[in-house]
Amino acid sequence: MLEEGSRVLVVLPHILPNATLQRIIKQTVPFLRKWQSQLDVVVIPEFETSFQLDSALGKMYSVIRDVLLRYEMINSGINVIFNNKQFAKSSLQWKVGLLPHGSTFDTWQLELENEQCHNTEHYSLHEDTVERIVGPKDANEFRVTALGGTFDHIHDGHKILLSIAAFITSQRLICGITCDELLQNKKYKELIESYETRSATCLDSSSY
Repeated sequence: MLEEGSRVLVVLPHILPNATLQRIIKQTVPFLRKWQSQLDVVVIPEFETSFQLDSALGKMYSVIRDVLLRYEMINSGINVIFNNKQFAKSSLQWKVGLLPHGSTFDTWQLELENEQCHNTEHYSLHEDTVERIVGPKDANEFRVTALGGTFDHIHDGHKILLSIAAFITSQRLICGITCDELLQNKKYKELIESYETRSATCLDSSSY
């Protein structure tokens, strides 16, 4: 169980090249290892298309996971957060935040200086960008979206799927999760998380 407020925060004002992102993520390794904590990466630019979002999420999860694997941090949780309006209303707290100078977090009134967050470092980032992905502007295109799966031991691929589904949905996202009864004949069923656990982690990942 994670200690309350043991999360580590990184704010990206731009979509960064892989090498730049790697350097930033390496700065979080000592803190992630010390607290066995999760890493929240907030992406400030707004995405216009699911093509852009899918490309950005795929690259970021891959680069971040690769850095953590180099340090044998296999089980460290990663959350790439792009829904800024929802995130601004969240009650998440962090022990360490890597924030760029001039971050729009100032307008979000996030209390990073309270007792739950200390050793905050500031990093000035270059305005690097990646290529723009052409595609239809489909944010909130569908009123209702449905998807389904087992969502066992939720991983980066699950999170990307849920993120894209939420991005194209304006009102209601329906996520069907396989119940325990339907998994009785599945290989290695004893290793599968309970329905309650899978539902909770799926809901938590959809909240970003």
